[in-house]
Amino acid sequence: MPKHPQKLREAKIIFPLRTNAGRSLENVLASITDRLHKAYGGVTWVQGRGAWRDDDGKLYVESNVIFTVAVPETEGAIGNEDCELCRIARFAMAAGEHTALYVKFPDGEVQILQAEHVLPDDYYEHLAAEDARAAE
Repeated sequence: MPKHPQKLREAKIIFPLRTNAGRSLENVLASITDRLHKAYGGVTWVQGRGAWRDDDGKLYVESNVIFTVAVPETEGAIGNEDCELCRIARFAMAAGEHTALYVKFPDGEVQILQAEHVLPDDYYEHLAAEDARAAE
């Protein structure tokens, strides 16, 4: 009997193209795209625009990229250390020097990833070393 494919659900990460200080993040996009492609076999992205206010009331209007991937419906949420989407979102947040990042999970839940969800610096150093080895 043929094996039934795992059910997939749509997930998204909205990634601003600039840091909160205004520095371009075009160089980070390739790394995020590559991580999503490797993890899920494909990724679609479109450019968008969005706006939000920080805790001090400052309005940010910014261009962004909306990454969409098909992930296993069992993919967990931020607190789940086995969640690959979470790891990639954390990487994107740290690499982009963002204080918050929009993530939509396959169950439909949306979370605004906050700084306390970011992993220790040595984790990101490890990922950067993997990227450098892959580029060789």
